[in-house]
Amino acid sequence: MQAILSWMGRHGTALSAASVFTGLLLPELATQVRPWLGSFVACILTLALLMVEPARLAGTLRRPLPLLVGAVAMSLATPALVLGLEPVIGPALGPGLMLGLYIFAFAPPTLSAPAFAALLGLDAAPALALCLGLTLVAPVLIPLIAGGLGVDFPVDATALAWRLAMIVGPAVVLATAIRTSLGSERILRHRQSLTGLMIFPLAIFAIGSMDGIAARFLAEPFRMGGILALGIGLAVGGILIQTALCRPFGRSTALALGWCGGNRNLGLIVGAISGITPADTWAYFALAQFPIYALPLIAKAVYSRIGTREG
Repeated sequence: MQAILSWMGRHGTALSAASVFTGLLLPELATQVRPWLGSFVACILTLALLMVEPARLAGTLRRPLPLLVGAVAMSLATPALVLGLEPVIGPALGPGLMLGLYIFAFAPPTLSAPAFAALLGLDAAPALALCLGLTLVAPVLIPLIAGGLGVDFPVDATALAWRLAMIVGPAVVLATAIRTSLGSERILRHRQSLTGLMIFPLAIFAIGSMDGIAARFLAEPFRMGGILALGIGLAVGGILIQTALCRPFGRSTALALGWCGGNRNLGLIVGAISGITPADTWAYFALAQFPIYALPLIAKAVYSRIGTREG
């Protein structure tokens, strides 16, 4: 089993990319998995917490300026940019897609961002610190920024806080219990196997996110293709901009925080929207999983050429 998990860890980017296509090809499986997405997000976060040494995370927190720059870029600058563009692009996109853009703008990093950072050979500690920080303050910060910008953002702060408690709380408790039981040294020795194990919840989340998307692709191929292109463009743009903003803090930190910039936890926000989620909003959420899962396959080759360490 350890050999299989190690193999999966080495080929994690390819396996994660394949999982979104599996969800499209097996729509019934996607429908069955969708109600359990929150549980698998908790599994992903648990494994990400295990893969980052507490001392490494503490060291990252002692250098708060890179995290602050990343946090401001994600939580304030991006919503302000979308607000400024709304009069220009809003009429063409329609209210459902415009809501999807605001969800991207306000959302914290996806809880799988540290996991993918590890798969890419990046330092997962800055990604984990930024991810947890912005996620924990999301129920307060998102309504506050939306109100300050004058954006009518239909998110139920109580529902958002409850979803966070049900995901982050169990993950932190379980990861702490496992680390206490096994010890940090033993976990470090099996890091490659942990990386492989992480593929299972990542893949299941991707499959469940594709619920209903295959049928809509067949019915509206051009519309869905446009939404997919929009999702890829936002993800790549977010990664590049945040990486550039954080470059003064070193290549390793910039690449890790930059990865968070383009990979947002849309599902967390979609689940806390008041009322029924518009069809185009769900389509954007689902298709935004493509860059989250497929870009690592390309990014790994790019990062291996430029190097992921300081320089």
